[in-house]
Amino acid sequence: MTINERFAEILKTKNISVKEASVLIRKSEVYVRKLMRAGESFGIEPVLLILNSIEDINPDWLLREKGSMFRSQYNTEEPAPITSERLLSIIESQQRTIENLSRK
Repeated sequence: MTINERFAEILKTKNISVKEASVLIRKSEVYVRKLMRAGESFGIEPVLLILNSIEDINPDWLLREKGSMFRSQYNTEEPAPITSERLLSIIESQQRTIENLSRK
């Protein structure tokens, strides 16, 4: 599942419409629809917007599909804050993996 598909799954599971999501992350409906399309680039800004706006989302699940979708299901302790540097590092690592796989 791609990060775009996981974002769409969040909206579906939490019963959040595209319009409601656009209000939550303070972006246009067109922007939200673009994030939901497979194959679209998904940079650090939308990740931070999603994690800061829908606070019970497990960042590991959103970024790497590890664990469960919701924080309460994987950790009862308060999670460490996610920094933009950490997210950028994860995204860069994923990009290198994609590039390596596409060369094969």
